[in-house]
Amino acid sequence: RESKKKIEKNEIQFDTKGIENVRRDSCKAMSKIIEKVIKILFNEKDLSHIKEYIFRSFDKIISGKVIISDFIFAKEVKWGKYHGNILPPSAQVAFNLYQKDPNSLPVYGQRIPFIIYNNQSGYKQQYQSVISPMEFFANRTNTICTDAYIDLIQKMLKRYLEPIDVDVSEWIR
Repeated sequence: RESKKKIEKNEIQFDTKGIENVRRDSCKAMSKIIEKVIKILFNEKDLSHIKEYIFRSFDKIISGKVIISDFIFAKEVKWGKYHGNILPPSAQVAFNLYQKDPNSLPVYGQRIPFIIYNNQSGYKQQYQSVISPMEFFANRTNTICTDAYIDLIQKMLKRYLEPIDVDVSEWIR
């Protein structure tokens, strides 16, 4: 809630809780994009500016003009809670690191950072295309999987813009 004077001077603060831009398990790129989209929506109330911003953001991702550290996720590993042969990305990275060094097994609930990257076989399933940041940066030829990140960002934007009848998928097509 803002005072009338702050509203008149356009000094409104942006305070969020519980959405992607403040969640610890999202990457900074997703947080920055959704925060900017929400600010445009509330300050400018212009969907064409949101669309332009999304296209500029996707162009930067596709062209590689991004800060790679903004694309690092960090999610909790909860050993004993997984069923089946497919592990969530953070657990897959932890398991891969454990196979190389048995002393690196994380404790229950520990956040494990990972990047979705272009592996040799291309993006098929997210769990097949995750790597620790240390491994990612150790090989200068590694690149982030732009398709995966754009897909995740598109899904996030859909959750926010669908209630106001914006079809982000249609914009992307």
